[in-house]
Amino acid sequence: MLLEKRIEAVRVVENPQCEREVNQKMNNDPVHSFLLQPVNWVISGIYRDEKSVPISVRGQCAISHHEALWLNEMTMELMPENREKYRNLEYKTIYEYKPLESGMDSSSWVASNPSLGKLHGFIVIADDAILSLYQSSNGNLRGSETLIKISDRQYQCRGALLESGVVSSSWILQYDRA
Repeated sequence: MLLEKRIEAVRVVENPQCEREVNQKMNNDPVHSFLLQPVNWVISGIYRDEKSVPISVRGQCAISHHEALWLNEMTMELMPENREKYRNLEYKTIYEYKPLESGMDSSSWVASNPSLGKLHGFIVIADDAILSLYQSSNGNLRGSETLIKISDRQYQCRGALLESGVVSSSWILQYDRA
């Protein structure tokens, strides 16, 4: 295993970011601070509804690790100019992740959201990104989200939710370590 890590390090030595990540892996340091560490985050950005109308959003999430699962308790608040137009202004979602096994870069999760119901998803750690794909229990809702690591203290997030194959919402968010 150590020989494989050293070979990987030799292949990417010309790319400083890859070299840093390989060194972190060789030292068993977590490459990602989001989800892989129990940390609180402040969220801000833009949510777009089904008509692509941009709406400011803010929120927070708290990551905690337990023996059998990792939790992400997230609250997001939409701040539209015309509040009466929207039936849901606050979204609360609790994600339950199966902890990553040693040497693995993927895992499954389930989430509970009062507006969307139960969601089933899968995450993949891909270098500086955390990819997440999900769907509702009945398959009517499907979505994806990508978190890109900017630094240990900041991530950029892009995502979209489709309902019956039609875009229901999309978002561009920034996560800052609290």
